[in-house]
Amino acid sequence: MHPHILSPPPQQLKNHLLLASPAIRSSIFETSCILITSQSSSGHEGYIINRQTHDCVSDILKNLKGTALGNLPLSLGGPVRTDSVNFLSLRSEQGKLHIRHGLKLETAEEMLHQADTHILACLGYAQWTPQQLEQEFEHFTWFHRTPPVDLAKLDLNSELWSTLFTEISPYHKLIAKAPPNPRKN
Repeated sequence: MHPHILSPPPQQLKNHLLLASPAIRSSIFETSCILITSQSSSGHEGYIINRQTHDCVSDILKNLKGTALGNLPLSLGGPVRTDSVNFLSLRSEQGKLHIRHGLKLETAEEMLHQADTHILACLGYAQWTPQQLEQEFEHFTWFHRTPPVDLAKLDLNSELWSTLFTEISPYHKLIAKAPPNPRKN
């Protein structure tokens, strides 16, 4: 069990992961893993990193068709500004995970070819107003944790939530493995 997951959220959530409570159903946030990338007096922002679409970047940014960046899979980053593509990088180096967001196209293209670097392309992002996220923590809407150092090497797909949620405790492992609606089992 990872006691830091069940502890109150730290004052600084930047570069932490939020794991959605299993109680969240029928929403973009169901079984989501959100990487918080900024925190300020205006609130928090982050990206859902495990909600892949069936599109690639060039389906939205037509000028990137035929490029390595254009061939990247596109993830649904959140419900805010879904008309924008945002690039993030995850890099494991010397036992630490380095996270960058808001990458320009040229930077994302350069980093795409670096060893141990994973580039994410997200359509939109998630955002919370001041105190909103804190209130959601009080209602156990989210669980927080530091991202695993090898996050860049994990499959950032729909199974990521289950993989990370099962590490909380044996109870959470049971909940994560349960069918969405046990009555239909």
